[in-house]
Amino acid sequence: MNDEPNWFDHDSLQLLADNEQQIHTAFVHPPIPVRDHDWQAYRDPEGFVGHGATEQEAIDNLKEQEQMQ
Repeated sequence: MNDEPNWFDHDSLQLLADNEQQIHTAFVHPPIPVRDHDWQAYRDPEGFVGHGATEQEAIDNLKEQEQMQ
């Protein structure tokens, strides 16, 4: 059995209104002691990436970054 963490063991989509792109989320669980960045959210892999301790925090962080642009 492999005890290595699976960095992308969760992947989900949040479906939005027709005029918005989908938000992809991933539970990445990086090998650091702080759990504030366990989740990532993004619309485009080349664009902004939101981070958070929970899936919703990552989505909110992504939306905040997009609004500041």
